[in-house]
Amino acid sequence: MNYFRFSLFLFFLFARSLNALTFLEDSLVEITKGDHQTLIRAESHVFFKCSELKKENVLDIQFSKEDGTVFLLNEEDKPLHIDGKIITNGALEVLSSESVFLGEKSSLEVHGLRITSEKTISHQGRIFSPSEKVCLTAKEIFLKDDSKIDTSGESLGGDVYIGGGWHGKDPLIRNSDIVSMDRKAIIITDAKTNGKAGDVVLFSKDQMLFLGTIHVRGMEQGGNIEVSSAQKLFFDGSIDAHSDSGLDGSLLIDPETITIQATGANIDGLGLGNDITTANELSNPLVFPGVNSIITSGAVNSLLTGGVSMTLAAVTSITVASPITATGVVTSLTFDAPTLYLNQPISLPSGGVINGTATVVNVGPAGSIQNAVDAAAPGSTVNIAPGTYVEEVYINKDLTLNGSGRDNTTILCPTLMTPLNNTFVFTINGATYHPIVLAEDANNINIQNLTVDGNSQASNFLSFRFVGIGYHNASGIIQNNRVTNVEDSFPGGGAQHGFAILGAIDLGAHVIQVMDNIVDRFQKQGITMRGNLTAVISGNTVTGEDPPSLATLNGIVIQNGAHAIIINNTVADIISATPGVDSVGIFLIGAAPNSTVTSNSISNGNIGVYSINAGNNFNIANNIIAGHSSLGVYVQDTTGLTTILSNTIDCVGSVSTANVEVLNPDTGMPIGKVFLDPPTYNVYLLSSTNQPYHFSNNTFLNCNVGLAAEGNGVLGPQVNMNSDSFTGQDFYIQLINNPNNIWPSTASVSFDGLMSGFITFEQYLEIQSKLVGNFQDPALGIILEFIEPLPPDPPETFIGELRKDKFLNRTEYCLRATWTNSPSPNVVAYRIYFNGQLVKEVPANAPHTFITELKNKSDAYRYSITAVNNMGLESDPTPIEVIQ
Repeated sequence: MNYFRFSLFLFFLFARSLNALTFLEDSLVEITKGDHQTLIRAESHVFFKCSELKKENVLDIQFSKEDGTVFLLNEEDKPLHIDGKIITNGALEVLSSESVFLGEKSSLEVHGLRITSEKTISHQGRIFSPSEKVCLTAKEIFLKDDSKIDTSGESLGGDVYIGGGWHGKDPLIRNSDIVSMDRKAIIITDAKTNGKAGDVVLFSKDQMLFLGTIHVRGMEQGGNIEVSSAQKLFFDGSIDAHSDSGLDGSLLIDPETITIQATGANIDGLGLGNDITTANELSNPLVFPGVNSIITSGAVNSLLTGGVSMTLAAVTSITVASPITATGVVTSLTFDAPTLYLNQPISLPSGGVINGTATVVNVGPAGSIQNAVDAAAPGSTVNIAPGTYVEEVYINKDLTLNGSGRDNTTILCPTLMTPLNNTFVFTINGATYHPIVLAEDANNINIQNLTVDGNSQASNFLSFRFVGIGYHNASGIIQNNRVTNVEDSFPGGGAQHGFAILGAIDLGAHVIQVMDNIVDRFQKQGITMRGNLTAVISGNTVTGEDPPSLATLNGIVIQNGAHAIIINNTVADIISATPGVDSVGIFLIGAAPNSTVTSNSISNGNIGVYSINAGNNFNIANNIIAGHSSLGVYVQDTTGLTTILSNTIDCVGSVSTANVEVLNPDTGMPIGKVFLDPPTYNVYLLSSTNQPYHFSNNTFLNCNVGLAAEGNGVLGPQVNMNSDSFTGQDFYIQLINNPNNIWPSTASVSFDGLMSGFITFEQYLEIQSKLVGNFQDPALGIILEFIEPLPPDPPETFIGELRKDKFLNRTEYCLRATWTNSPSPNVVAYRIYFNGQLVKEVPANAPHTFITELKNKSDAYRYSITAVNNMGLESDPTPIEVIQ
């Protein structure tokens, strides 16, 4: 029996220097030796070193204290070979300055294990550490066929760390360059009867080959797994992180880049089928420089089918080059990388969720846009390659959906016999909508540079339901897209549905910008915004069908209190195919205060702009409304001021011989005034209050009636006009049950070139006999025309000073003339005549002086002057008065 005493403090010095042991007389160790077995009994710690433990040898160390540790060291400059068995009721820590080889017959039965090597760890035997941690760290680690590491316990599995800690960021665990786990190697950390399974981390800085099996099942919770490499990863192993009665575990894969491909590995980047053949093939990173780490889609499918939450993480990017199709119970698939390439689709069974952290997701022609949206982080961009994608898309996070151009990228509505899965209920009207692309519950969703094609599927939806792009309780920008074929056929049928672009807000307040889109072949509404939002609709081209839809389509529609800024749009061919019902180019129902319709071109339609019940300060300005067959502008019951400024409004076509009504686009019921055998109107105003209207600088052309203002007999529109002109109408102004007068500013409104005066209706009655072409028709009301404007008054004086000049026995005269201003307003010039012939025109704001040379004194008396106003009208002449 031998007794030794030693120091733990000096051991740490030894671990650094690998010098000889120094023993102190503190702890008692009892050693019993047999033929092949050595039994050591100690209080707490045991230190020894050797170069080989042969397969027939058994080393059994038993401690009297619970925290005992065995420290096994290699002999200097010699690798450590363990082929026998080590048994201890304490922990085992192996430290070697050289490689450590654990052969196929090796067995370590311990309660916690840490093996640290400066070079290589090769394991092919058995490690048993019930419920306790196992950590292997070295430059290179190889878990060969038949290697088994088992930390299972009844209620808790021990954690296993091979080559590093989580994400390689544990400062207490050295990161390995290479980790390889062969096909028949296995790691087990199960919690057998209850509790949580242990976690497993396989990490390498350069290269990871994972072909083996990791088993982390827990009765209450499965373990978490990371198989990662900072550079290259080949993943074709299997894992089981299921929980029989609780939460499944998760899988994290984290190389520099990952490519998921169809079959086998492409380890050298030269082509499919070139797989790894030996473990050492990955020992030199220069063998396959810059090659993506590769896992097979089959392995991913197998892993997902096992019911695990799987994470694929990469430092730079992940590429899905082969379809992922999972079955059975799937919790989630997470892509954790800055950039994601989805070149093939991902299909998870019901309940499976795709997540991700990518800020850029690129979708290939065979990929799925919905997969990309699901895998993108909030605030990211999803770029879509040219191609046609037959799917519906749901977005509920801040995100930019970016196509390759509306002529290149198309989202095509699937051919379905039932409505789309995308759906929401707009609580204000109780209707359910089904958009092909639905943006919901986020503050910055942008959809740009693509086409959304409804594929004429509206017949498979209920009325008012089929939508191209829909925003529900979301803000964002819809830009540079085309939305088309949102209808049930071509031309569209009679059902009141088919909305190309819809914004519907019934919760919170939002801003939606619809800019520079092409909207055509829609059945009911081109762009429609409703609810508590600000809608900026700018630069769009909205075109009705030819022949027209039977659903009485409308171009741009604002409803339910939306604040509208409608600017620089082109709206054309919004025509009803239903006799007696008119379509509207820009339609506002209950628009919020300060809404504007500005600088739009509206052509070839029934009604240009139609507004009812808009809020105060409604503005219609700088629009060109041409070729409408019914009404240019119709405004009814604005809550406050309506300003109609600098518009050009023209008519075309014959007068309708049937009753004309306009339908509410939400209910399909008549709205506003129903016209009986109506003429065409440039502008029609209707109000049951003394609602103010300010007109300025408008040009009204070629309608039957220029301006109609209808009241209820007691109250009615109050109209001020300034510098407006009427040309080509049968009647200029029509008052219908309106006690208020049309108040033009003095000489500011022209009628076929004739200027109005400051005339009230009572004044008109007084001077009725002096008006030219007065009309009063019972069917039309009273029509006002005005007296032809008078020319300006001439200057009151025109005085010329005559002076004699002598030169070389020759006598000549110089005439210098001046004049006073005309007393009339709006004079723009003065004309000077000699014997009735114009000799000079002087601007009104120029000096009032005329100088000329004369040969004869009598010629001075032949000059005269006139005044000219801004309408080109000229006064009578004032003769010159000569002073000598």
